[in-house]
This record gives sequence, C-alpha cells and structure tokens, in this order.
Amino acid sequence: MFWIAIAIIVIANLYFSLERRKVELDRRGAGNSKLLRRQVEELYDENEALKERLNQLENRFLDRKDYIDLDYEQERSRINKPNRGFEY
Repeated sequence: MFWIAIAIIVIANLYFSLERRKVELDRRGAGNSKLLRRQVEELYDENEALKERLNQLENRFLDRKDYIDLDYEQERSRINKPNRGFEY
C-alpha cells in the first residue's frame, strides 16, 4: 500500500508539473500573439499611410505633368529654332 501511495504522489506531481508548464507556455504564447497582433496592426497602419502618400504623389505628378509637357515642348521648340533652316 505504501508503494502505491508513493507512485500516485509521483504521478500526480508529474501531472501537475506538466499542467503548470502548459499554462506557462499558454501565457507566453498569448503574450507573443498580442505582441504580433500589435506589430501587424502597426504595419497595416504604416501601409495605409504609405498608400495615401503614394496617391498624393501620383496626383501631384499628374497635376504637374501638364506643366512638364508644356515646358518640354517650349524647350524643344527653343532648341529647334536655330536648326530650322538646316536639313540633314
């Protein structure tokens, strides 16, 4: 009877040690998942901010494109004026 009691105590101790370890791992895992969620949310926010900035830059470029094209045409005509009399 004595050895059966010792065996039950040892098995119970191992069982409770494993359960305690499982709870500790779950707690650590939950902490890591919260950290990962926060980091993912930050990345999504940063991604949205970059998309918005890119759209603003595209809009600015499209607005300035007309001016750039006009400047290009003016510069091209200025360069070609002296060469109009010559044909190659």
